[in-house]
Amino acid sequence: MTEIVEQQNPNSQQQNIREIDLDPAALQTLNHSKSVRSNSVRTSKYRWYTFVPLNLFEQFTKKLANLYFLIIMFMQMITVISISNGQPAMAPPLIIVVLISMIKDAYEDYKRHQEDKGENEAFAQVYSALTSQFEPKQWRNITVGDIVRVGENQFFSRHDNAQLIGASR
Repeated sequence: MTEIVEQQNPNSQQQNIREIDLDPAALQTLNHSKSVRSNSVRTSKYRWYTFVPLNLFEQFTKKLANLYFLIIMFMQMITVISISNGQPAMAPPLIIVVLISMIKDAYEDYKRHQEDKGENEAFAQVYSALTSQFEPKQWRNITVGDIVRVGENQFFSRHDNAQLIGASR
């Protein structure tokens, strides 16, 4: 059994047509290939190892006031033009403002990580061809070709790669 999926590219007049073979062996091969992305959701901005460099970059490129005070701080260290005898008097207030913003950003990103984890670990009812019944499976483990049953007022992950096969009332 195969399914043809037509995708309209908004930037061009041509349609991209992709054929998906719904044979279990073909789906297994497709799911282990590099062309199918994980179903895991990640809305957070940072990883633990990218937080400091990326956040500092954002602090001084998106918040121009911070960049202004950074430049003033460096200019204060030039004794010829400094009124603070070469001491960076702007450093303490700038460091405090940047640290408070970093703490706020870290907290917000931590909350995003928690929400992502909750969504990825939520269970859905997925049809199993082996047992011929619906079984629980985590959203992050759902793959191409899985048939998912969603009940009324039941959580449905915000993935955009699902197709509605049927609905009843």
